[in-house]
Amino acid sequence: MPYVKPLGNPKPKPVKLTKVEKNEIRAKQMVANVVEKEEARKRTAFVNYMEGKLLKGHSQKDSKRMAEEMIYGSNP
Repeated sequence: MPYVKPLGNPKPKPVKLTKVEKNEIRAKQMVANVVEKEEARKRTAFVNYMEGKLLKGHSQKDSKRMAEEMIYGSNP
């Protein structure tokens, strides 16, 4: 038997993107990746700084406050 296409609605053909649109999508993804890496670095640095302060004998409340000031402070 020959192959017969199933009945139903055909899928719409995808719209081809221009080079500029493709580059804009790629640039947005690159920016998102950079932001995510920076946030991950800050999370890791926060945990490490806080653990270091705890090992030196500071209270958990004080070490958390100091870590927030140091890592998430006004300096970018």
